[in-house]
Amino acid sequence: PAGLFNSGTNLLSTLLQQNCFYPGRNPEEFFHGMAFQVPYGKHTPPEYRRKHTIKFHIYEDMLLDAVLPVAMVRHPYDWMKSTCERPYAVAWAYGNTDCPKIVSSKNETFPVRVAYGVGNVTYESIAHLWNRWNREYFDSMAFPRLIVRVEDLIFYPEQTVAKICTCAGGSMAPEFTSTRNSAKNGQSGHYEHDRNLVDSFTRYGNFRNWPKFPMRDHIAARAILDKEMMDYFQYKYPDLERVEQEQKMMNGEAGEII
Repeated sequence: PAGLFNSGTNLLSTLLQQNCFYPGRNPEEFFHGMAFQVPYGKHTPPEYRRKHTIKFHIYEDMLLDAVLPVAMVRHPYDWMKSTCERPYAVAWAYGNTDCPKIVSSKNETFPVRVAYGVGNVTYESIAHLWNRWNREYFDSMAFPRLIVRVEDLIFYPEQTVAKICTCAGGSMAPEFTSTRNSAKNGQSGHYEHDRNLVDSFTRYGNFRNWPKFPMRDHIAARAILDKEMMDYFQYKYPDLERVEQEQKMMNGEAGEII
């Protein structure tokens, strides 16, 4: 797996390890014939794939050109909200309010710095980070790759994992094991966050918390986010009129959502 922070890479890794197996591989192997991440680091942009290697024996001995990256992508509005809550190695002036802080009240973008294993990289804004990082996999003709929406992995886990597994030459387990079934393992950290992500999506469906974004960030997101990728992955922009109405209601102003 590969992907930005908060894009479901650990969820994918867990589901693959539990359900996808490769003929001729030792079933006792921890990774069941697949790696936890690409050898250059799952969060590392692919432009650095030949400039950085994870310091672990399975990655140091791995033939890079034989690797099939599975890049995870997530709706940018949901991704920005999660990154405000769990920034990991992403640093910018997000604070505790006015998430996701794409632009200031003066309409100036807030720069974002990401600490990758290969070093720090600065982006014009958090929206530019989503664009540039995902675009490198989207445009790449230098190596084969799969790009998977985390939303498909959550709502159609068995079908999505099966397509990934068979594409890479693996075979599915006789019975599919979901993250909920594996909750007994007592895993924490990223895995607990992944289960919370699954529970939230399945419980609330298309529920969005985007109206809390400042209107200036809504306007900036529409201007900055990569429209080709938004269309390709069928990600929709929120209706600004509805957002404005909901914001008025949250502020106690009169208004009715149509």
